[in-house]
Amino acid sequence: MIGLTVRKVSMTEMQKGIFLDCQIGNPDAYYIAATIRIRNLDEALLEQALTLLIHEQAALRCCVDFVDDLPGLAVHREVEVPLVKYDLAPEQENREARARNIIEQEMSRPFDLFRPPLFRAVLVRLDKQTHLLMICIHHLAADGLSLNILARKWFDYYDALASGRLIALRQDDGFIEFILQEIERLNNGNCHEHRQYWVDKMRGAEPLALQPDYPASQWMQGVGREMRFPVSSNLFKRLQERAAELETTGFMFVMAAFALLLHQYTRQEDIVYASPFTYRPDICLEETIGCFEWFTRLKRGLPEGRKSSVFLISEVMRIRSSIWRTNWTTAMSYGL
Repeated sequence: MIGLTVRKVSMTEMQKGIFLDCQIGNPDAYYIAATIRIRNLDEALLEQALTLLIHEQAALRCCVDFVDDLPGLAVHREVEVPLVKYDLAPEQENREARARNIIEQEMSRPFDLFRPPLFRAVLVRLDKQTHLLMICIHHLAADGLSLNILARKWFDYYDALASGRLIALRQDDGFIEFILQEIERLNNGNCHEHRQYWVDKMRGAEPLALQPDYPASQWMQGVGREMRFPVSSNLFKRLQERAAELETTGFMFVMAAFALLLHQYTRQEDIVYASPFTYRPDICLEETIGCFEWFTRLKRGLPEGRKSSVFLISEVMRIRSSIWRTNWTTAMSYGL
């Protein structure tokens, strides 16, 4: 049963982009999922814990609705608990393979964006002691960090129920308040100035002169392949140490290396590259589920001659410092 709508809010610019892409592209690209193997599980307590979590987190009770003829979010008072159960214990053979097939099918099952919740869980019982739990949530309602928060808080409630501890339940509307604050920033008088700053910064950027292996489709479909490769523990340690010497993170170090790789393939001196990041502007939102994701874009003309990771890291740090000195959250809202 779906309860009454408690609140309607507009979307952030990032959410509008995701929603539009889901309508014209491949919505499967915006599913965030994880699978957990659990032993000695009480299914009834797990479902009770999920009910408590859904009551607490507004993002788990929302769906798409229209606000002033534009796509927005509607937060409902109650939603059906989206836990689907499969029991494979009676089967004698191929239970693991069968479970994987079930999880893959459930993971790729389309969400009805206009019906809450934008989240589902699948519980597969393999035998008396072992379960597989798949959690899948749409990017409109959550970012990657939220998946970790969801799993942790779900099992915190489970442990509390199992041990008989009292639970101080409260409704967390931090995600909705965050959206309202971002919309207010977009509507204030300084927004145009910040937007123009980033337009000027990105001016002159040209498409990368990369030669694809196959002809590109005329329409962006949002589909692709994943390539995995091992990184030795020794290399990983050296990367961390080098990043620490340069006073940056391993992630930023790898981004710099990626820019150098693009230069090697294209010989272009002016390169723009971007990465999504999760931004929670208040410590009170650290335990809040929601889509707090933005894109940071870096553009820098590389000098002629030999390029080094040290040089590029220094440029990344300089640009990052300039970003923090401006109201970059407003600029990012425009999706420049």
